[in-house]
Amino acid sequence: MLVGLILATVFIYIRSIYRTIELLGGWKGKVYINEKLFNSLDGMPIFMAMFILNVFHPGRFIAIGKERNAVA
Repeated sequence: MLVGLILATVFIYIRSIYRTIELLGGWKGKVYINEKLFNSLDGMPIFMAMFILNVFHPGRFIAIGKERNAVA
């Protein structure tokens, strides 16, 4: 579970760094208008973070006791 959270965080940081660099050039900057960079450094990290969090979902690793089932 911890590995999944770390990997998802790294991918979100990659996207955040890209977005910062992208907006440094303004609305007409070279990085802002490049669609390949946008797809690979904006969309792909978020997709990977969501995929990793689905595979390593924290709910799968939390033990559910009999007391909790009785309340629910």
